[in-house]
Amino acid sequence: MQGYWLRIANRIGLTPLQRGLAEGGGVVGCFGLAVLLLVAFADPRPSAGLLENLAQVGATLLIAYVVEISWLVKAARSTSAEERENRLGAFVGVGASGLIGIGLALALVERASIGQWSGLNDLEFGWVVGSLSTLGIVVVLQPILVHEWMDAASDKDP
Repeated sequence: MQGYWLRIANRIGLTPLQRGLAEGGGVVGCFGLAVLLLVAFADPRPSAGLLENLAQVGATLLIAYVVEISWLVKAARSTSAEERENRLGAFVGVGASGLIGIGLALALVERASIGQWSGLNDLEFGWVVGSLSTLGIVVVLQPILVHEWMDAASDKDP
């Protein structure tokens, strides 16, 4: 599957950074759609308080994410430029998706408080949960990702 994606990205003319950005956003989008399916079957109506709390948790996760990514960028100087740009693009995609999720959570607060909830709001809520969950998972797994990335870089050095 990865080879197929690389061929499409090369035909379109995406740079490694743009390709990574598309990959990060795509992962969040797929996770958001999975959450949307669960939301559609469960038919929850989140309260305004829940959405406000999700936005606060997301903002906290985003700060932790930015700090960890800055460490990663410093540690990644020994890797190839293309690999570094590709991974950086994926991390930026996840961070941007989380930021969009925070904004959507805040935008949905008013909809939930007045009781006007539609199918589009279910889609937005799916994105909120998917993006913030992905952001949290990457924050937790970041030390492992950095360790594996640095091991792979040290194996390539003679």
